[in-house]
Amino acid sequence: MATTFQQRLTHGEEGEHYVAAFLLHQGVSIAPLYQYKGKGKDLKGPRMHVPAGYEVILPDIPCYKGGHAWQVEVKRKGNWCFSHTAAGDRVNETGCDTKYWRHYLEAARQTNQEVWVYWLQEGWAPTGLYRGEINQLQARGPRVWRSDKHLTLVQHDWLERVCGLDELYALYEQHEQLVA
Repeated sequence: MATTFQQRLTHGEEGEHYVAAFLLHQGVSIAPLYQYKGKGKDLKGPRMHVPAGYEVILPDIPCYKGGHAWQVEVKRKGNWCFSHTAAGDRVNETGCDTKYWRHYLEAARQTNQEVWVYWLQEGWAPTGLYRGEINQLQARGPRVWRSDKHLTLVQHDWLERVCGLDELYALYEQHEQLVA
């Protein structure tokens, strides 16, 4: 498990490389954004400067295919979170920091492009690569969990499973020179 900031960053970037390989295999052209500024905890990823005077954190990978453009954000997770319904049924959830969720919604609005969030779930079953389009997920009413930081959580059954882990790791090996 990645513990320092630099280890978490490296772990996350490796997840982005796995998803980039998947996208290339799907015939998608990609332009990954690895333009970081700063050092340590002051490190900042790519941002869009908006005329209204604020910045929007951009998703990881701009994508292009057949004259269509969209953006992909990658989240690499060890395990699902879970909650319980009123009937006591367990619901698997995954998500991200609410601050970033709001930025990705704004990136979709500012660019008029879809933003797809891909979750690489590698710990507890069900494992695999899952995705959902952020505006569609937002319309379903994700749960915001307040702990030491606010997390926006979406339910497992709202997401599309697009690939198993073995297949994903094999695709990475095929495309490693292009994405690493």
